Amino acid sequence: MVEHIRSLGYSCDLINYRRENRRHRRPLLDLKRFLYRRLKRLLNLDDGTNPAFNEFQRHHLPQSRLITTPQALGRLNKRYRAIVCGSDQIWSPGSFDPVYMLDFVTDAVEKISYAPSLGRDALPSDLRTTYASLIERLNHVSVREERGRQLLSEVTTAEIEVVLDPTFLLSPTKWIELADAPAMETPYALAYFLGNNDGHMRASEAFAARKGLPLVVVPKPTLAGLDATRSLPPEKCGPRQFLGLIANAEYVVTDSFHGIALSLILEKQFLAYDRFAPGDATSQSSRVANLLDIVDLSSRLVPHGAGLPNFNPIDYEAVTSRITAERTRSLLYLQNALIQTDVARPA
Repeated sequence: MVEHIRSLGYSCDLINYRRENRRHRRPLLDLKRFLYRRLKRLLNLDDGTNPAFNEFQRHHLPQSRLITTPQALGRLNKRYRAIVCGSDQIWSPGSFDPVYMLDFVTDAVEKISYAPSLGRDALPSDLRTTYASLIERLNHVSVREERGRQLLSEVTTAEIEVVLDPTFLLSPTKWIELADAPAMETPYALAYFLGNNDGHMRASEAFAARKGLPLVVVPKPTLAGLDATRSLPPEKCGPRQFLGLIANAEYVVTDSFHGIALSLILEKQFLAYDRFAPGDATSQSSRVANLLDIVDLSSRLVPHGAGLPNFNPIDYEAVTSRITAERTRSLLYLQNALIQTDVARPA
């Protein structure tokens, strides 16, 4: 998103906000940081000692100075004419923070949301009024999933667009430029799971065996007896290496939204397992279901706890055509939101 805004001729900063008394932080304007953050948390590499992560952050994630206090947030109103919040699950009721809904931004500054996700199937009753009042302060509102639009439309009459995750704003060529090819000379299948489901991991192993391929697992597996000896150790797997593993895999098996998104962008044959059991109050499955519905691949989502299904190869001519159309529409939303502000661009 930062890259696209800059390509339109605007000056754009990435605000490095950290919630007070919390280690977890998310920037208000996000492009590639989701990958850095998700992998670092998943691989338990949060001590700043991993060269692969540090190199990626240094070259691709330039940030503002650290913002931690309401006073510092308030001063941003004097610096910017427009502030964009997004994306990922910054609007999740499970980790609600009004800063991510731009409560600190004054009426004099344009407020735009790009593809934030609620990540839930319901909006808690005690937050409905708060969400409504914050949404109605925004000048341009978009979310990442149709379910998110439905939930917000129950509490506000604001016009809400559904746009693609910022992952899709980069072209496949750009993602490949960021990737480091793995040192593997033979084809392989890749498993990438955020959940801790032994059945899904075993199904990945069975799938790789069915295809006659070795299985690579990110992060390095700990499941006893799993045949995934070619997996990279965590200390050698950063964002570039992770992208390279997906880009060069014959097949991808995952329960991750962004694992699915990158598989679609890079035209990988993949299976998507539902990480959450039916009825789980913390379920984030709607965002995966919405993405697969957009590209008419709902059949690729394997129910939680299910075994290994049979499936036909993905016809990427049709899928990529749908992604291209949605990308064009999403970029147009962002461009129009910026044009309607009085933010100056260089001549």
